Amino acid sequence: MLIPQFDQAQEEGFKTKLFIKNEKKRNDVYILIHSPKLCGSLSLSKKFEEIVNIDSGHYSILIDVEGETENSKNPIGIECHLINEKKGTGLNSINLILKQRFKNQYPTSTKKAILVGKLNEEFERRGEYFNFLENSFQSFIESRLRSDDSSSSSSSTTKNNSSEETINCHTFAKYLIKEKFKLKWPLNINMVEDEYPFLSSLTNAQKEAELITC
Repeated sequence: MLIPQFDQAQEEGFKTKLFIKNEKKRNDVYILIHSPKLCGSLSLSKKFEEIVNIDSGHYSILIDVEGETENSKNPIGIECHLINEKKGTGLNSINLILKQRFKNQYPTSTKKAILVGKLNEEFERRGEYFNFLENSFQSFIESRLRSDDSSSSSSSTTKNNSSEETINCHTFAKYLIKEKFKLKWPLNINMVEDEYPFLSSLTNAQKEAELITC
């Protein structure tokens, strides 16, 4: 499990007070849905998605910390990703990626951006948001491990496999929105894990085929 590391210049930048461009848009929270090619997510055909009404691909969460967004289809702010990399096993393969998404970035991988609401926590410095998201990531991992321990008395191998199936970008995004941000998950975003949980159990097979659920 990897928490982001930053160089000294970045760390100094995190201490600088935020410059708020638009107070009304400050702390707006978005769910971003990306092409599965972004990090090897579970890939379902567009036709299948339309038939069963689900959104596959990679999910990330973005917070517009300075109220910079002008186009809601291309929001600006701190973007938070959970990535399950091909290298490593178990929790060692799970990484948290935090990065700034800028105004002039138009990633072709982003299929959809959905405004969910506002983060109630207001911080004065960028680094405080990073710390908040890092702590939320740690809490998410711990909550999943506790859930597995309480619901299973089977072998440690079975528990590890169960954890890997439930720790991914979809479940992390939903955890942030509902548990940490205290916002409602949009009714029009149906995740694979909720509608077709059996597909999540294909994680190990996906790894063999180099299609990693993230």
